[in-house]
Amino acid sequence: MVCRALGMTVQDDNTLKLITAKNRLFGTIDLTTQAIDSNYKNNLTLKVGQIPSTYFFSSALFENTSTRYRPFHPQGFIATSSEMRMYWVLAGYWNTIGNLNSAISTDFAPIAPSLPDTKASIPAFYESRFFVYAPIGVDKTGVEASIRMMQKQATPLSTDALVTMNRDDKGGDKTAVYYINDGALQGMFWASKQGGWNSGSGQNTNRLFPFEIIDYPIPETAFPEAAARGSDFPEALKVVPANNQVHFGHSLMTIEAIEAYYKDPNRLVGLDNVITGADLWTRMLRLGAYTQSLGYSANTRPFGAQRIQSGTNYLSLTEAGDLNRQKQLVTELIANFVDN
Repeated sequence: MVCRALGMTVQDDNTLKLITAKNRLFGTIDLTTQAIDSNYKNNLTLKVGQIPSTYFFSSALFENTSTRYRPFHPQGFIATSSEMRMYWVLAGYWNTIGNLNSAISTDFAPIAPSLPDTKASIPAFYESRFFVYAPIGVDKTGVEASIRMMQKQATPLSTDALVTMNRDDKGGDKTAVYYINDGALQGMFWASKQGGWNSGSGQNTNRLFPFEIIDYPIPETAFPEAAARGSDFPEALKVVPANNQVHFGHSLMTIEAIEAYYKDPNRLVGLDNVITGADLWTRMLRLGAYTQSLGYSANTRPFGAQRIQSGTNYLSLTEAGDLNRQKQLVTELIANFVDN
């Protein structure tokens, strides 16, 4: 029995129609469990075999919606229902956050660009008492501009240099932001905090931490405040939720680096018998062009067709039985997406 995608007609789901190459702005990536458990002191490498999520933003005028396309997760394959959402990236012990508004607004201050020759009128990064963060934005134009500013205002750092700094606990002498420009972690952003990161346990951590995605829905009326930057940035803080009922995602990676990850034959191991990572990267977009139906076939005969809709999980780990089988089903599904 294999998983099939059965094509139908031109896509009419407004969320899924966002899934086009020009709307794909960034992705998120996961590091190894050993790296996370050691608070990024050891094993600073990417988790093997993951199929990273990518984020799509509407390019239509006055339509500031977005969706997260998550192919491979224990809960299943999903493109979340599109809505207006505010995106941030944050470095620090995010699991200590009980009130996001307080976490990023307490003693907040802009971080001067790390490179002395950078003349920036709008700061990309801020720090609060316990965190370093950046507002990414709501709409396509704002998100693209934010990521460009982040790259310009961060200090370039190689993966090897990052590994050495964290191994030797050399990240507590200043608050700074780094863009990884070489090596396995290229495309990620990391930050250090003067005095170290406060974990709430009484001992600070003097290492660089990665920036991770935080996002939440906002009403249309809140868009002007959420998008405020520069001298108006305090307005953006006023519409941040005073709780922790938000989506905490994985680490931000630029879309160019995510694409390179997909296309690297040494990264997406285990796909060769179904689909290459490069083909996966391209065929995922077919869901935005044409309706696809999830079905199964036995002895070449299809059955059980179910149209794929936004906001619904498919092919969960529980359904598949084990992780390898789930990955096989997901990659077979995408491999069979039709383009006509």
